[in-house]
Amino acid sequence: MSVSCSQTPATSEIQRLLTGLEAGFDASYPGRGLTDYPSEKPEDIPKAYAMVLLGAIDRSRLAGVDRLPQLGLTAGMWLLDHRDENRDGVVGWGVPIAWDAYGDGSVNPAHTEYTISTAIVVHALLDWMEFAADAPRQQILAAVTDALRPYIETEMQSPSGMAPYSLTTQDRRYDTFNPAAYLAGQMQRFSQVTTDAAVASALRQAADTTVAVLIAQKRIRPDSGAWYWGYSVQEATPNDLPHASYIIDGIATYLRHGGRLAPAIDIKKVVAHLEDFLDRDDHRPLAWPFFRTDVRLPARLYDVGIALRISCGDPALAAFSDALLRSVASYRGADERYYRQPIAYAEKSRTPNRLVAEYEAYLYQGLATCALTRAAGSSPARR
Repeated sequence: MSVSCSQTPATSEIQRLLTGLEAGFDASYPGRGLTDYPSEKPEDIPKAYAMVLLGAIDRSRLAGVDRLPQLGLTAGMWLLDHRDENRDGVVGWGVPIAWDAYGDGSVNPAHTEYTISTAIVVHALLDWMEFAADAPRQQILAAVTDALRPYIETEMQSPSGMAPYSLTTQDRRYDTFNPAAYLAGQMQRFSQVTTDAAVASALRQAADTTVAVLIAQKRIRPDSGAWYWGYSVQEATPNDLPHASYIIDGIATYLRHGGRLAPAIDIKKVVAHLEDFLDRDDHRPLAWPFFRTDVRLPARLYDVGIALRISCGDPALAAFSDALLRSVASYRGADERYYRQPIAYAEKSRTPNRLVAEYEAYLYQGLATCALTRAAGSSPARR
């Protein structure tokens, strides 16, 4: 059923959208498909598998069952089975494509362990372990411990002391806020789970170090008081919507699990930055904050998915999450699949558009969490 962009879909309609998204996933490889990286063939993206797993967990919670459906179980087991895809002895997750992440001429090989990918997968695996009594707890604990262990080593830190962009030498010279923040949240979280006291202490210290840098480097919007960050210490450009969302998620998770520096953080001001991604004229979601005047682009499907997860259920962000929900239909093509850019925008601007499997997975996860939090009356950033 088509939903007008002028209407906010009800929870029952969100459930129907989720069922349609599930039908589009490959049942055996639900994180496989075309990517938004330089590749024209289907690839397995760990972040996509993680988002399918997270979405399946939230759908099960909403249905009142304590077991994963087969789709979520398949996604979770794929992540465990592919925890060292490049077989270098280091547990972690990345992308299956060689990529020059910073455009500096240093190309990372396929399956390089990227901090944001690892952090998102850790998030999904820990949610699985907490949710399902039949989750492979020991496998998850071992995988998460091994994945986080490199980040407690001082030689792996970026120059500022944060978690690095990736585990490659060339990427450790950059102080990139979004992956460091997201990982800090999961490190603080796992410090409350692991029974290894030394590991727990090291995880908390590493999380505190990253968060201390975030506090020191924050910017404040003079009119609203919202906190926000540039992309990195080296690059002052404000973050786009998904990367801003990663930072917000990381800080919220750090606070939720007892981060020591909590008194220095005003989460309401951190979360308030999301409202900067609404167009001041037509209230549609933007890819970049409205105060970045050199670019005015609609949010991508990826942006909408991650932002839904951290905004739905928060009364202070009701207008923002409603705008995101109203926008979902604009990404749906004639084939009932969801594309990278809004269909009408891509056609009018002659912008290449494509069906990105990872982006549909992000939308799935965002809609599932939105349905759950609206029913429960709280958001992940506040729980």
